[in-house]
Amino acid sequence: MKGSVLIVDDEATFRDALARLLQRDGCEVETAGSVADGLAAWSTMRPDLLLLDFLLPDGNGLELLAKIRESDKDTPVVMMTAFGSVENAVAAMRAGATDYVAKTAEVVSEIRLKVEQALKIAALADEIDYRRRRVTDDQEPDATSLLKASRALEPIAQKIREVARSKDTTVLVRGESGTGKEVVARAIHESGPGPSAPLVEVDCASIPENLLESELFGHEKGSFSGADRQKRGLFELAGGGTVLLDEIGEMPDRLQAKLLRVLEERHFKRVGGLRNLPLDARVIAMTNRDLARLVREGRFREDLYYRLQVFEIVLPPLRERHEDVLAIAEHFVARFNRKLGKRVQGLTPEAAAFLESYDFPGNVRELRNMIERAMVRVSGEWLGRDLVAGGMPPRVDGGQTPARGMPAITPSAPATPPSGSAAAAAPLPEKGRMSFQIGKDRLADIEKAVIAEALTTAGGNTPRAAELLGISRFQLLRKLGRDEDEPSGENDVPKPAKSGS
Repeated sequence: MKGSVLIVDDEATFRDALARLLQRDGCEVETAGSVADGLAAWSTMRPDLLLLDFLLPDGNGLELLAKIRESDKDTPVVMMTAFGSVENAVAAMRAGATDYVAKTAEVVSEIRLKVEQALKIAALADEIDYRRRRVTDDQEPDATSLLKASRALEPIAQKIREVARSKDTTVLVRGESGTGKEVVARAIHESGPGPSAPLVEVDCASIPENLLESELFGHEKGSFSGADRQKRGLFELAGGGTVLLDEIGEMPDRLQAKLLRVLEERHFKRVGGLRNLPLDARVIAMTNRDLARLVREGRFREDLYYRLQVFEIVLPPLRERHEDVLAIAEHFVARFNRKLGKRVQGLTPEAAAFLESYDFPGNVRELRNMIERAMVRVSGEWLGRDLVAGGMPPRVDGGQTPARGMPAITPSAPATPPSGSAAAAAPLPEKGRMSFQIGKDRLADIEKAVIAEALTTAGGNTPRAAELLGISRFQLLRKLGRDEDEPSGENDVPKPAKSGS
């Protein structure tokens, strides 16, 4: 059995014997001998189950039950009495008791059975509540589906599958702000042996040092000024699940030492406590800082750094994986279609070109915000360039911040779906503006003609041509059907398309 139990009974011998028995079964047990002590213990412990005697020295157990039910309607309560009767049972159930047991010769085995059943029901209720929150909480994208949208992150997805099988392995996730560290952490949690278990997150940078230790490990009543009740910390509450330590590079040195011991020994104590509690949760640390540099500067413990680095996942910024931008954008379009009740089909070619050429200093988070903003404003079925880029921060000259190598945004006509109809040749950036003639009014032909003229102007130099086009060299090579490691040179100009192609 697993769970916390509070026993309120005035018979010390029976109370202590029952406590020892349940502790041997694996329960955390506290005891009290009166209504007053029981209420105080309840307030500090908040147990998973209450075993409550009917007759107590300072009142009736039903009085304590009524006070508890004022603020807690769900925690199971089993009433116990040496004077079993139908009237007592009815009174207990009406007051909000979950079950009832008479103190007979077989009471111990019966109580053990009822405790086991009640804790299983409580655990099931917690799981149902967790799953309900996961279904209704639409604040974060589904981790697995978002990772599937990224071809460049397939090696990272493989790492996630590997480490998910080992719950005791600590994981360090590094990357710039907005690259999706939380998404990776959630994917590890969802792919692990206990995806329905708790997932708790603590920001090491936003919590003062004197409170962070209590937040992580909990504290005992009276352990410091203001600790008027026992508190279970996140490491304890995440039992069987995952603890996310965000901004681990900001953790104070003293707590770094304590965290190192916890990770090494797999157990911890509450602040002011004497009993070791098992660490039954996976620990995932996240940071956008260069921890190796912090170690060299003496601002982060070297031994903790190597302990966290047992399994490291480094997320590349979005500007280094432009091939993923449109797939991720489509993922967010589908997601906000569901959330906002819209039926947007996708991006127009102009909007897609804008996103592919933008540097995304805010990474995936910025892309998500751009799509959400556009989805809120759109009234048709397609997201045009002016909608996607409409929320860009203003420039000093009063315009809008352009994408890398792209001209500033100007209002356009309502977006129309992409088709094979006539399309005007899109202008190149100012430093590479050129005119050309084409024989077909098709988007693919326009793109080939633009690339051919850019390469000709650049003398066949691929990096220079990519600069003229306002795209990365990798994107240009992909459009030419070549691998990135192939040499660039005079033969980069594509052959003219065959007639009718």
